[in-house]
Order: sequence, then C-alpha cells, then structure tokens
Amino acid sequence: MGVPQALALLADPEFIRWRGQFTPGLSERLISHCLDRSTLIIRNRSVLPAAWLPAVVQSALISSPVRIDRVETWDLDKAAGTQSVQLHLAPGRAWGDAALTPTGPRTSTLSYTITVVADVPILAGAIERSVTGHLGPALQHQAQALSAYRTP
Repeated sequence: MGVPQALALLADPEFIRWRGQFTPGLSERLISHCLDRSTLIIRNRSVLPAAWLPAVVQSALISSPVRIDRVETWDLDKAAGTQSVQLHLAPGRAWGDAALTPTGPRTSTLSYTITVVADVPILAGAIERSVTGHLGPALQHQAQALSAYRTP
C-alpha cells in the first residue's frame, strides 16, 4: 500500500481500534484519536504481557498488571511520527520515531526506531533486552496490519 493510503488508515479511528486487537498478546484500547489539519495524535492503553518481563522482575512488581500508555504523534504532511510509551507500575519507558517511506508507486515501508530504558539497578539490561525482543515483533505485526486490514 502506498504512503497516502497508509496515512489514510492511520487517520481512521476504526482502523486504529482494529489494529489494537490485531497484535497477539498486546491488546490495545483506543483512548483518543485527534486529527487537526496535518497532525494526528493517537493515544492507546494496553497491558504489558507478563512474558515480556524477566521472571525475577515479575516477582518483584508491587502490582500487576503493568499498564502501557502509548502516544503516537504523526505529521501527515511528512509521513513521519514519534512514539512515546509509558509503563505504569514498572520502572521503564520507551520512545522513538516512525516513518512511512515510499518503496514504489503503490508500496511503502513503515519503520520504527525505538529506545527502551529500564530504571532498575543490575536488571536494567535484562529488562531492556526482554521488552525490546517482544516490542520489535509487536510493532512489525502492527505494521503488517496496514496491508491486512479489510483484506480477505
């Protein structure tokens, strides 16, 4: 799908709701979807799957489940955006950039650059590797949602 078609889907709240259910293990709920001229802000909430954290971290959490608040801000004119992810009840956060790049007249690539940081002495590296190892495939799955939406 081309960049204009992909951006049109991102601007469609129905697609965003569907995309949130498309990713296995990371069921997102749309909180808000605001389109103002060429700026699109999408807020989602989900729960961090327990398997995304090392067992030692799971056992140390005061409360469970860990809530994830994700904000995507897209500049539709530039086909580029930012991602901000806040983990509640877990010592970490993530942020990054997203871009839709044309690869042909009717094709494009959705790419993400994400930074994950955990604020836990000694275990931070293990948490970051574990979450990143799951986050990458989840975002790739969501990118695939663009081409899978309403496709028989």
